Amino acid sequence: MLPAYSVGWVISEESFFKAILPEITFFKLRGSYGTVGNDKIGNNQFLYLAVYDPSGSSNYLRYRFGEALNIYSGLQEASLANENVSWEIAKKQNYGFDMEIKNGVFGLGFDYFIENRSNILAKRKTITQVLGLTSNQLPAENFGKVINQGFEIEARFNKKFGDFNVSANGSFSKAVNKIIDIDEVKYDLDYKNQTGNPIGQFFGYTWTGEFYTFEELGY
Repeated sequence: MLPAYSVGWVISEESFFKAILPEITFFKLRGSYGTVGNDKIGNNQFLYLAVYDPSGSSNYLRYRFGEALNIYSGLQEASLANENVSWEIAKKQNYGFDMEIKNGVFGLGFDYFIENRSNILAKRKTITQVLGLTSNQLPAENFGKVINQGFEIEARFNKKFGDFNVSANGSFSKAVNKIIDIDEVKYDLDYKNQTGNPIGQFFGYTWTGEFYTFEELGY
């Protein structure tokens, strides 16, 4: 069983708070921490099994035996097995508050979250040639790590004017993620590495915004 905890404190019910800030009719502090698992691994539900493909028409994997030199097909390793495959783990934290002013005329909510995801399935890239296998033949392993964090702010207004009720809501949020470990071959230039950058980051030269003449380019 994976643990999860949460705690909240309606501080506006305390006498000292009412005496200091009577206009704030509701104020709640809250926080939570939990560990969850993810078993959605796409089409890789048989990672614990090794896969062998017939050589087919590949000449270098066809063998001749006997005096008649009959040709026989062989087998080649397509993917090794990962008998220790497990689900991904995400440790989630959330902290925030909810506030209402003048019995709900104005409302404000704030959330800050952090998610540390580990055991992400990925294939290793830093393998020795002595192994005799390519990266594509290795099974996915639970070693990837990613951190995701951000915040959200929500503001509300609700007031009745005679027979009319006016309400409005607005929110703003921002979230960023960063790859902590992906087991990649390190490049000399940092901008080429996935580690330390967001998921799905575009990689390439960074344009300075300047145009160059042929003379400056060496032509």
